[in-house]
Parts: sequence; C-alpha cells; structure tokens
Amino acid sequence: MTEYIRVKHTKLKDNFTVEYEIEYSEGLQYFNGNMYVKYEEDLSNVPESILNIPLLSNILPVCWFLNADLYVEEIDQTFYSALNSIKNGFQKMYGQINIGGQVIADKIIKNNYKKSNSALLFSGGVDSVASYINNVDKNPLLVIVHGADISLEDTKGWQLATKEAAEFASENNTDLIPIESNFKNFIKGSKLAKNFDDTISHWWPCVQHGFAFVGLIAPISYIRGISDIYIASSFTSVSDFRIPWGSDPRTDNEIRWGQSEVYHDNFDRSRQDKIEQISDFVKRTGKQIKLRVCWESPGGSNCCECEKCSNTMIALMLENLDPKKFGFYFNDDIYKYSKKCLLEGKWDFIHDDIDLWKDIKKHVSDSDEREFFKWLKSYDLNKSIGKYNTFYNKIRRKTLATYKKIKA
Repeated sequence: MTEYIRVKHTKLKDNFTVEYEIEYSEGLQYFNGNMYVKYEEDLSNVPESILNIPLLSNILPVCWFLNADLYVEEIDQTFYSALNSIKNGFQKMYGQINIGGQVIADKIIKNNYKKSNSALLFSGGVDSVASYINNVDKNPLLVIVHGADISLEDTKGWQLATKEAAEFASENNTDLIPIESNFKNFIKGSKLAKNFDDTISHWWPCVQHGFAFVGLIAPISYIRGISDIYIASSFTSVSDFRIPWGSDPRTDNEIRWGQSEVYHDNFDRSRQDKIEQISDFVKRTGKQIKLRVCWESPGGSNCCECEKCSNTMIALMLENLDPKKFGFYFNDDIYKYSKKCLLEGKWDFIHDDIDLWKDIKKHVSDSDEREFFKWLKSYDLNKSIGKYNTFYNKIRRKTLATYKKIKA
C-alpha cells in the first residue's frame, strides 16, 4: 500500500492564526502534533486553497522523498501546476534518491488578486540585507519569521530581532511583516534524514527551509497583493559549495501560486560580493545597518566569537568598515583571534564552510599591506579543516543552549 498524508482540517483559530491537522499512514511517523502559522493580518477572507500553501510547502518534500501521496481538499491552481517543476528541481539536486509521490486534490481553484507589492524574506543577515539593496527600487515588504533561526522559546531574541528589523524597515520606508510558526519543529527532521544515510545530513537545512519559508508568505500575498517574492541566496553560482541546500534556484524559482512568483535572489554574488554591496550602499546613502548573523548567541545578538560572526567581521574590515557600527562588539583583536582559531582548529569546518574564508582570501588585494590579510593571502585554508575540537565545542554549545533556555 502506498504511504500517504491527508490534510484533515485547515481552520482559523482566530482571524490571525491558521492551524492544520493532518493524518498519515503508519510508515510516516515524522510529525509533532499540528502545525500552525500566526500572522498580524486578518485571514478571514483568504481562500482555503491559499491558506493550505504554508502547510503544503512543508509536507510535500516529505511525500516526494518518501514516495508518498498527499490528499488535500483544496489547492491553488497555479501552485498545483508548479509542483512537478519543484519536484524535478529536488530530483536534480538529489539524483541518487528516487523522488516520487503525487497530489490528489478534490478542488483545484484559480485565484486572482491585485498585484501591487513585492516582498523579501528578511533576517537582518548579510544575505537578506544585500537582497534588499539589490531590489531597493522595488522597496519590498520585509517578512521576518519567528520559529526558525530564533526559536519560539527565545522571546528576548525575537524582540531584539524585530526591533532592529522594524528600524531598518522604517528607515527605508517599507513595512515589516512578522510571522510566527512551529513549522521547523513540526517535522521530526533528524528522524526523517536517517532514511537517506549520508545523502541528507539534516532535513531542515538540506531540504525543508527554502520551500517552507516562502510558503508562509502565501496568505499575506493574497491580502497585500504581493506578486514578486524574493528569498536571498545562501550560496552562489561562483562559489565551490558542493552539497545540496534546501534553498536553491532549481527549486525556489519554480515556486508560484495565484498571482505570485518566487525569485532566488543574488545568486551571482558571493558573500564577499554582498559585503561590498552593503558597503557601497552605506557609503552612498549614509544609512547605518545592524547585521544579525549569529546562530550561537542567546537573545538574538551577535556573540562575536563564533566562526560566522568572526568571518563577517573580517569581511567587513576587508572593506574598511568598522564592525562595531554593524552590531558587533568584540573587545579583543579580531585579527589575532581569527588567526588563532584558524591555526588551532577552534571552529568546526567542513570543506564547504571553509569556502567563505576562501572567498575573503580571493578578494584580498595584492597591495593590501595589513598584516592579517597578507597572512591570509598566503595561508592554505585547507589546513584548518578537520582540526575542530569536537568535545570542547559540544560543551560550549550545550552551555549556550542551557543559558538560552534560562534567559527565556
């Protein structure tokens, strides 16, 4: 018998929260209760075929990768027509996995609405800020999501992130649209990924997050008349990144519903190119930008010690920018600290992560006389791979996670 997932109920708990109930066959025990999405806009006039999209964009990859069928009462016609192309995108990314399954809908409904806005998924990090700059002429609405990189339990971090994002939106004369959802934890990603041995190490980053993020915007697109939806690239066509990633132009660019289309943005720029883009914007406009890049620190701020924070600070300094003006407060010598971490293996590098440092190295000018950059230009970064002190960093991350729960 073919495995299946059935959407039992799509209901508004109030006019601002949609909750989904599903049932599934015995072999698909990969879900934690019901999924919900909470908005700050009235959903009462949004058709069910559009309201279903946030759920479907999370569970469809589960069906496809496990060759299960999905049953739903109502689905948007444009979304339904795009599903084979999205599925084919995943097949190109994961050629060694047989991706199948089909969608059986009782009603396929055509939805029309005005087209008057664009929107950008916005975290306040380098990628999303650069994508805003890339599309500044369209002045997109900024969509920030609670329940992904900031956990639902981290209320302090969410307050800080929305405060800084609201300031950015206000300074640039656009609106901030907050969304809350348990979509990330709704799926048992670790258990699911075990079906695919070493092909998929983690479900959320490697498969789920791109489709899942943009799908959350569907009800807002109907209300606000959003035609163009931008999701910033994490990696780039000019980098050497070698593993499939859940946000990829082969899938993102195929997603559409109603009058809305999704664009995987800035894929032609490397991370350092994006830093240059931000630098040019700041120098041209005189506006100051706070970047939020850290996944380690509790409370939504930058820890200024992890590899990602350090990489960003060094990237800013290569452009002669002061990291303190971008939300980083490092009391030590960041050059000395980064060199020590690279030489002694304080950071957890795999071959693909190190490419962000290689990108900085590639952008160092031969005429740059700063000691750190002269050293970086001559240093073989491959030597920093595999030196990671696993025990030390596991303890550190566990301590941070415990502290985060206490502070929340």
